[in-house]
Amino acid sequence: MKFNFRLRPVLNIKIQKEDFLKAELGRALRILDRENRKLELMISELSRYTTEYRGLLKNVCTANEVNSYNYYFNKQKERIKIQIESVNKARENADKIRKELLDITKEKKMLEKLEEKKRIIYNRVLLSKEQKLIDEIVSYKQNVKLAEVE
Repeated sequence: MKFNFRLRPVLNIKIQKEDFLKAELGRALRILDRENRKLELMISELSRYTTEYRGLLKNVCTANEVNSYNYYFNKQKERIKIQIESVNKARENADKIRKELLDITKEKKMLEKLEEKKRIIYNRVLLSKEQKLIDEIVSYKQNVKLAEVE
């Protein structure tokens, strides 16, 4: 007689979903990292041009140069705002997947614990049946010996 956990197909699905979500979380975290690096690069570039602009203002510069820098700063700030939104979306996506993964992992562990409890109960019942069978065999042998002696 073999142990059969009736919820094994459900547990297998949970395991597959957990594996899938782990892979999805990895992809989402890579996207988040890429978006953060883009943002850092944009901020670094803005900082570099700001420093360059301040140096230019200390010297003689034309109104056209000032207008060009101001236009660039405004556009770069807009791009940074858009990139911050992209970072936030990527973070929200990663958090959502992380929560799903946590939930599915809890469900999987719960089913695994249930399977283990059922297996322990099954083994106890099986052991009890074996012990009864052994007792019956011993009792039978004793009865046979008593019958032979008489």
